Amino acid sequence: MIDEVFSQCWVPWEAYGVAPTDIDGWSFIRGQATDRAASVDAASDFGLTVLSPVAFTVSAEGVAVAGPPSWRERIRLVESRLVMRLPLIPREASRVLIVPPEERLPAHVEAKIASHTHADGEMEVVWQLNGREAFTVRAGQAVARIVAIAGGVVPETMSDNGGFLRVWRVHPQGAHICPAEKTLRGDASSAAMRWCGPFAHANAYGFWVFPPVDLDLVWHGGSSFEHRFESLYTDDDASIVSRLQRPGDPYRYVPRKKVEFGSTLESVVSIWTGCIFQTPPGWGLMIRNPVNVTASTVFRAQEAILETDWLPYDIWINLLFVQQEKWARIRRADNWPPLAQLLPVPRSAYDQRWPLIAGALERTTAEGQDLFSRWLDYNHKKWVEGGQKEPATYHRQRRLAEKRAVGRTSPPPRRSTEP
Repeated sequence: MIDEVFSQCWVPWEAYGVAPTDIDGWSFIRGQATDRAASVDAASDFGLTVLSPVAFTVSAEGVAVAGPPSWRERIRLVESRLVMRLPLIPREASRVLIVPPEERLPAHVEAKIASHTHADGEMEVVWQLNGREAFTVRAGQAVARIVAIAGGVVPETMSDNGGFLRVWRVHPQGAHICPAEKTLRGDASSAAMRWCGPFAHANAYGFWVFPPVDLDLVWHGGSSFEHRFESLYTDDDASIVSRLQRPGDPYRYVPRKKVEFGSTLESVVSIWTGCIFQTPPGWGLMIRNPVNVTASTVFRAQEAILETDWLPYDIWINLLFVQQEKWARIRRADNWPPLAQLLPVPRSAYDQRWPLIAGALERTTAEGQDLFSRWLDYNHKKWVEGGQKEPATYHRQRRLAEKRAVGRTSPPPRRSTEP
């Protein structure tokens, strides 16, 4: 895609999860897109780069703007923070991430990462100033990038192929669930996201699970935990269920215990999500530690497969503690990092034993010859054609594979005799 600078032209705003309020004087850089699908790809791959509308200088005395006085309302110094209010507002049901620009900033300036929703109003770029040295931002300089995360544009393929995750809330303040996305809310390396497909696919696979409670706790060994709640996890589930129950129902609901210490295993803390998960027939959910995210060095999410296609039960997250005498901080309000990740998995992936075939690479069979030829071709394109490593080979070959529908089915091979 070819980059272009634009202001008052057609913009695929929904691809970036935003809507303009007044874009006079502002410019942006995006990947050129000619249709909806391409604009979504541009948003997820490159983001929307925001350019400063005017030149201004920041010093200990304040902000001196080289332009009309009206700009001073949008570019101002608040204590040790430079705040730039953008003429953009997140769309309904969208969450938008503001991340640092790719352009290098002065050493004492730290671009803060922030997420915005529609309720927050116009978005703001915030730079933390860790020193008093004066610096100048020129007109047209990149000041931030905007990336749509959960809710920017819902992929049509989710309904086309029948895939869905439905969350039924037993508790109104239960765990927050949202689709995972490849930037890891700005923490992932931009180079890795752009060139390493396997890394990006893994990041964006499934759904993030965030804590339903604010809690500090420490494991002293065995089943001994010390804890303090910073916010209460109330029994609102009881009133919800009581309104739904009928006199003839055979089971009378008792409010769940929200957090349990050492009851499942000695070193495990179990936190109730307050949610029932539902998936299509034949699909379950693997719950595991967040992919490529360090949620904590003190504990990790215990892995399990939830058979959510047939099991209508409210789910717990088990946190397995691996370090003693170190306090862990769990916060609902922080909204990062997630406690766990839910990965949709077909039942056949775990309910049937997959055969294993291992052997030396060969060309003596049709199957071996086909694989070897494709392997040589891929390596040639990646390493030889351009005279150096070509990082875009993966994405190009993946698109070709999709167009040619190279996915083939074959009878299951015989089981391996290897241990």
